Amino acid sequence: MSWHWDPLLAQAHERNLTIENLPMILYLHGSVGIGLCNNHHAMGFAWQDCVKCGKKLVPSRLLFPVKEKDYTNDEFIAYQWKQLEWYLEHAYWITIFGYSAPVADADARNLMLKIWHKNTVRDFAQVDVVDIRTKADLQRTWRDFIVRENFGSYKTARETYMFTHPRRTCDAFAGATMQQRPWKDNPIPELETIHELHEWISPLLAEERRYDEDRTPFSDRLVFGPIAY
Repeated sequence: MSWHWDPLLAQAHERNLTIENLPMILYLHGSVGIGLCNNHHAMGFAWQDCVKCGKKLVPSRLLFPVKEKDYTNDEFIAYQWKQLEWYLEHAYWITIFGYSAPVADADARNLMLKIWHKNTVRDFAQVDVVDIRTKADLQRTWRDFIVRENFGSYKTARETYMFTHPRRTCDAFAGATMQQRPWKDNPIPELETIHELHEWISPLLAEERRYDEDRTPFSDRLVFGPIAY
C-alpha cells in the first residue's frame, strides 16, 4: 500500500505489467500517477482513458498531511481503505517500509489497529519494519501491532524476508514456523535491468502456473535463476 501521492509505485507497477499476479497496490492518500472515471468507477494510470467511455481519466483526490483527514468522504479513497481492511484482517505477514505512524496519522493508525485485532491468525503473524531507527524505538512505535516476539527490523529492504523469499514469503515462513522445515533462501540477486529481473523470476512464475493447473506443490529446494531446473 502507498501512503504518499508520488507516482513511483504506479510507475513501477506499469513497468512490470508483463509479470503475472502482481501485488495489489492501494493508494490510501491518492496518487498523482492514478486517474479515475467516476462515472464508471474505473481506475487506471493518469495518462489512460476510461476503457468503457473512452474519456480521459481525471486525477484522484490527494489527502495532505494534516492532523484530521477524512478517509470516507471521497469514494475512491474510501474504497482503498475498505480494501486495506480486508487485507489486514487476513494478513499473515506485514512489512512496513518508511512509514513512521506519525501523530498526524493517529486516526489511520487506530483504524488499522482495530482491524488488525480482528485477524484470526494474528498470534502467528509477523510484523517487519524497514527503517533506519533502532529496533527498540521501532518496537515502541509499533508495540500495539506486535504479538510476543513476532517482530523484525531492518535498515534496508534487501535484508527482509520478502527479498530472501520473493513471491514465497508466507509459504517459506509457514514452512519454517508451522512445519519446522525452513526453506532454502532464494534472495533476489544484484541486477542491473528490469529485463534481468523478469528473467530471474520466470522460474517462480512457471511454478505458480503449474500449481494453478494441477496443484503441484511449491518446492522449497529448487535452485532458482535464469536457468532450467
